[in-house]
Amino acid sequence: MSSSSSDSNSLLRRLAGPSAGKAGLDSNQERINHIIHDASKGGRFFNNEVKRDEHTTAKVAAIQNILKQRLENANQSSILHSVHSTLKNMDAERDLSQFIMHCDMDMFYAAVEVLDNPDLHGKPFGVGKGILTTASYEARKYGIRSAMPCFIARKLCDHFIEVPMRMERYVDKSRQVMDIFARFDENMAAASLDEAYLNVTAYMNEHALTPQEVSQRLRSAVHAETGLTVSTGVAPNKTLAKICSDKNKPNGEYTMQFSLDAVRAFMKDLPIRKVPGIGRINERLLQSLGINACGDIAEHLVEIHLLRKELQSEGLLRAYLGIFSNVVAPAKQEDRKSVGTEKTFQPLSDSIALLEKLHMLCHELEADLRRTQFKGRTVTLKYKKHTFENFTRAMSVERFVCTSEDIWPVARGLLERELPLTLRLLGVRLTNLQFVGSARGEITQFLTKQQQESSKNHTPNDTDSDVEIIEKPVLGKEKEIEAASGASKDKHTSDTLKTQQKPFFNDLDESGNTTASDASKDKHTSDTLKTQQKPFFDDLDESDSDVDVFIPKPKRKETEKECAGTSNAPDAPDILKCPVCAKKFNITGDPNMSNDTINKHLDDCLTQQEIALIGSNHTSPTKNSYKKIKRDPFDIYKKA
Repeated sequence: MSSSSSDSNSLLRRLAGPSAGKAGLDSNQERINHIIHDASKGGRFFNNEVKRDEHTTAKVAAIQNILKQRLENANQSSILHSVHSTLKNMDAERDLSQFIMHCDMDMFYAAVEVLDNPDLHGKPFGVGKGILTTASYEARKYGIRSAMPCFIARKLCDHFIEVPMRMERYVDKSRQVMDIFARFDENMAAASLDEAYLNVTAYMNEHALTPQEVSQRLRSAVHAETGLTVSTGVAPNKTLAKICSDKNKPNGEYTMQFSLDAVRAFMKDLPIRKVPGIGRINERLLQSLGINACGDIAEHLVEIHLLRKELQSEGLLRAYLGIFSNVVAPAKQEDRKSVGTEKTFQPLSDSIALLEKLHMLCHELEADLRRTQFKGRTVTLKYKKHTFENFTRAMSVERFVCTSEDIWPVARGLLERELPLTLRLLGVRLTNLQFVGSARGEITQFLTKQQQESSKNHTPNDTDSDVEIIEKPVLGKEKEIEAASGASKDKHTSDTLKTQQKPFFNDLDESGNTTASDASKDKHTSDTLKTQQKPFFDDLDESDSDVDVFIPKPKRKETEKECAGTSNAPDAPDILKCPVCAKKFNITGDPNMSNDTINKHLDDCLTQQEIALIGSNHTSPTKNSYKKIKRDPFDIYKKA
């Protein structure tokens, strides 16, 4: 790509980060973008962002070629008739009877720090080490925001203050806040450490209050009892409520009018990027079609239908209508998809030191598994190079495990085969989980963590990761692990598992890290919309939340016996599924199956040559070819 392309608007917007539209930021975003560009140009962070932007540009071009080919043979009148019929059916689902409130704490981590250290009041500061998890509103006036490297924050404001994270303190304050929220809806759904969805319909009826009065009562209670402030949004469904809660930050409320015309008017001028779950590549692709606001969707129904798999057209049509799920209910412990931990540090190339860090992480993971009462069968190693490139390596084992004694040999083998490396982050997690807790210990309300305390924090929105799936070893037989170490080191895009909220949109360029999307995502239908507990659009990358944390409630102390206990459920069959196209591989039943076979298949799915293949393909690629990958939900703030 030419130097002029490298300095393009798309690169500037990428460098600005997904939080560039958050409340309180300098309105002159173009000026901020150029400062960030000049401050990072030539560095490893900048070079990695250039590479990712080029990759996104190539994907957008490939999909545009697909659209051009499909338009040539499309029966547009028939397509319009079909889409209008779909819109009519969706509109019949509209429900304006429920009052859904989204509560979002204002600069939560920063607010807690000001509460404990009043000297920070009125000063530009941020919370985090290396990468900011949040910034004070004074810092946001300079363009500083969450997910920004601290060295760039200092370029934007020479008197910027860095404050280390104190996760346990934030968890304690979060518990207080959630207890207050629960008074207004005992079935409230915590979406993160600092935000939650409530259905306040019953509370309004019981106390004869308007939505605004409920909001005022809730916000007053939070401030009086915790010293913190919260902003709220009230709307007929969760997605609209989330958008509304950002309207009058900080310490404000916004209630949408509950009428068909009001909802349509609200969505008409809403920028497409404001819809939770629509990320960089979908935004760029939609803008190339002339879609900048939700109201523009109506003028491009044919194109959206022809790219229905690439763009997840059902979600766009619902965004146009403003129809989403209004079901609010707490998540269940069994819904969790992964347990893991990771740590960011200064670039390190000493192989022995890296292995020591990994060994410590395996012990931390064991404690988390004991506390959360899970076992798992797939060990995943995550690492980030000093060049900010992310990679993931995964290996499945013969049985469910939960101890560092079992996890460490597998994780070590995965790392040793990659050495030598210079790394700035290491992580290990367990997926393909089995819940081993008793019904008495079931946790019905929890929050998912997206970032770690300062000693364990990581770069938000880590994407463009690579994954390699390796043949299952027999635990205790290190020779088999060592044999796996000699397998191919080709790069692959990671597709792992998400803990709580599934996004309707899987942003195509966010194809790397995970907390994230379930490898077996089912296609959304109107029926699932009525029963789904989480919003279609899950803005995990761009949430105003500072961090999401898994908080067991109530507390209980798990024992070694519970962790080591067995479940009546039989072990899963020896099947591996491709994280891209979902093809299944029978590991033990097929004598011709090997590491090379699986890795070659992944190469075919994920290498750069796929872009050219897509561009010449006249048929729609599968939905699984464009999954949005997001970072893992970790839960290590509290040790058992």
